[in-house]
Amino acid sequence: MRLTSWQKFTIRLKMRYKLKREYFTLVVPAVIAVVFLVYAIHSGLLVPSAFGTGLAPAASSSSALTPAKLAQELQTNSSGIVSAKPTSLNTEKRNIDIVIVAVPLIALAPYSIDVSRSERRARRYQEDFAAFLFELSELVRGGIDPVKAFRSLAEGNVGSITKFCQTAAKQMQIGYSFEEAMRNLGKLIDNNLVKNYIDLVIQASYSGGSVSGLIQRAASDMNTFISIDKEKRAGLSQ
Repeated sequence: MRLTSWQKFTIRLKMRYKLKREYFTLVVPAVIAVVFLVYAIHSGLLVPSAFGTGLAPAASSSSALTPAKLAQELQTNSSGIVSAKPTSLNTEKRNIDIVIVAVPLIALAPYSIDVSRSERRARRYQEDFAAFLFELSELVRGGIDPVKAFRSLAEGNVGSITKFCQTAAKQMQIGYSFEEAMRNLGKLIDNNLVKNYIDLVIQASYSGGSVSGLIQRAASDMNTFISIDKEKRAGLSQ
């Protein structure tokens, strides 16, 4: 499987500088949020004296309202009702609200989005791998060797894990054992639940009993685990 230019670039960065994903999803946005906060304070968008008081900052002596200025601030309409001109108080409070909301949003939103996407991707990997195990058990039950059955399934579409299965199948073609290719498949998918069931499949391939039955029970057990996890998340979301 050929790597794209972007994949080669990211791999080079990880190997040379040991960069972690959290640097881009948490550290960099946090630095940007701090810079935005400092800019808001120095530009007058956010006045430090307004923190914790809930009130607008006190006016200086030069800007205090004199009777003449107060008279200019008040207007009398044709009906005789006195109305005040909009002051900068609402604007300052609105600016404070914007900064208070924007700073945590800038700092935490990228990390939250990345974690949510990673969890959804992990659930897709689990569901597709469980379906892959079930299809593998059916082929093995038909009398096909587990290695040939794996390579046959990898030639088709097995959902989100297709590219990982194709890589493992190519490794089997060039001389990797079934155990080595399956271990590498677990590393590529990088999911603890999948790795546990890969260990079970490897042990089943070396056993002398019904290999297809063991793999099918593993697929059924994994589906049950995924269903319980879905029910738990649905209950917590309510």
